[in-house]
Parts: sequence; structure tokens; C-alpha cells
Amino acid sequence: MEAAALAQWKAAKKERFKWRKAVDERRRREEDEALAAAASYARKADDVRRSAAAAAADAAAARRQLGEAELQVSEMRGRTQHLLSDQFAWEQDVREKAEKERQELLGERKLLLQQLARAQARKRVGELLTSGAVAPAAGQRAGAAAEAREWKELVLAINLDRRADRFARLSSLDWQQLDLERLSAVDGKTLQWDALVQDGIVAPEAAAEAWYAEEHHLPTICTKSGSFSPHLTLAAVGCALSHRRAWERISTQSACEWGLVLEDDVNQVAPDFADHLREVRSLPY
Repeated sequence: MEAAALAQWKAAKKERFKWRKAVDERRRREEDEALAAAASYARKADDVRRSAAAAAADAAAARRQLGEAELQVSEMRGRTQHLLSDQFAWEQDVREKAEKERQELLGERKLLLQQLARAQARKRVGELLTSGAVAPAAGQRAGAAAEAREWKELVLAINLDRRADRFARLSSLDWQQLDLERLSAVDGKTLQWDALVQDGIVAPEAAAEAWYAEEHHLPTICTKSGSFSPHLTLAAVGCALSHRRAWERISTQSACEWGLVLEDDVNQVAPDFADHLREVRSLPY
């Protein structure tokens, strides 16, 4: 009995020893695993810290580069503004010099035209004084019969050669037994300022003003602003020369009691043309 109990106690003690040994081994294994895991986590943490430090360093470098770039951009803007200011000043200077040179050239041209006009005038006066010749009146009728005829009533219609349609409409009006004579108008499109100045017809100052107006497209009358410019145009000069022809034509008719000078658009200006013509014919002379 005692031997059996002793054997049982020894067996139980042996089992406890095995269990304690297994527990200790398991605890050591778990502790080793925990230490290994902690070491791995520590290494990872170190890696993360190093990565964070590198990222912080990169960010700091990027901030420095950005600051340097902003400084360069600011300096470049300053230089660009300075260059633009210099360019504007240079362009302004060039424009002023060009305008000054243009004015000087216009002044020289005006002076040359004045000298040329005076020389032409002196030449023409000398020729007239020397020869005693008188220029024939412009606008006389062609043919010997028309030249020999003297009119008591002379009605002249100024009409451009290229506007036969206007003269046809004018001829269809009631002229109350008056003979209508067509006077060939001076076409402004065939005139040139240089020739007009050389012939002494237009003053050099007026031609220079007209050249300037043509160059800058200045209208004689601006319908938008209501302003006007008194400069001549070639069309206006042609109109004036046409009326001079008409007066020269009238002056050659010694028996002409009166004369009437019209332009080919008179029926558009005066719709009641017949009534106006009767009033003119009723005037004493």
C-alpha cells in the first residue's frame, strides 16, 4: 500500500516536472518571439524615422528651391519691366524723331513748291509781256459757226465727259425755248497737286495742307462729329476750274445780255426747276 502510493506520487511528480518544463519552454519561446517582433518593429520605426527625416530634408530643399525660383522670377519681372520701359521710351523717341523729320520734309517740300511756283509765275509773266499773247477761253463750242455766233442769252451746263447720263437728264427738262450748251467740266481725277502748284493755280500752302489731309484721310465734313476741315480736294479744284471756264466762255460773248451757269445735278438740288428758271428770266437786266 505504501509502495503503491509512493510510486503514484513519484509518477505525479514526474508529470508535474514535464508540464513545468513545457510551460517554461513555451514561455521562453513566446518571449523570444515577442523580443524578435519588438526588434522588428523598432527597425521599422527607425526606417520610418529615417524616411521622415529624408522627406523633411527634401521638403526643406524644395522650399529653398521655390524661394530661389520666386526670387529669380521677381528679378526677371523687374528686368522685363525695365526693358519694356526702355522700349517704350525708345519707340516714343523714334516716333517723335520721325514726326520731326516728316514736318521738316513737308516744310522743305512746301518751300521748294513755293520757289517753283514763283519761278513758273515769273516765267509766264515774262512770256506774256514778251509775246503779248492771250490764252484762248476754255469751253468754247467747237466749229467755226459756233465760235462766230454771239448769244443774247447764254445757258451753260457744266458736265463731266464721263457723265453723259446726267446731261441727258438735264436736257430733258423744260428750258423754255432757251438753248442749253454743254460745257466740258474739268475732271478732278485727272488733276495732280504738283502740276496745279507749278501752273500757279493752287498755292503751295494749300497743296501742302491737302496732301496732309489725304495722307491722314481727313474728311472735309465729318457727319458724326459735325466738324469740318477747310482743306482743298482735287474734286473741288476741278469744280472751281470748271466754273472759271464758264465765266471765260461768257466773257467772250460781247452781245450776251445775261448768262446762266448750272451744274448737271441742278434738277436734284432744285426740284421746281422750271419755276426757278422763270423767276431768273423775269429779272431785269
